[in-house]
Amino acid sequence: MRIKLDMLTLFKMFFILMINSCSLFPFAVLLKINEGCNAMFKARFTAMSMISSIASAYSLSIISWSLASNPNDVPTIF
Repeated sequence: MRIKLDMLTLFKMFFILMINSCSLFPFAVLLKINEGCNAMFKARFTAMSMISSIASAYSLSIISWSLASNPNDVPTIF
């Protein structure tokens, strides 16, 4: 099966990958910067970054599933 990619689909995939990398970035920063913060802030910050990374991975799986099922159709996710 050949998948045709147009510029809009490539932009959407790049945008979601960028969101995913930005939401996974706080896990590395959390260990270095937030050592002086309290435990409630750490838990809230970790939960928010986990939720955003799960949501962006879900969006990326929707785009790849719709590309695999309808290669001629541009997925309407946004």
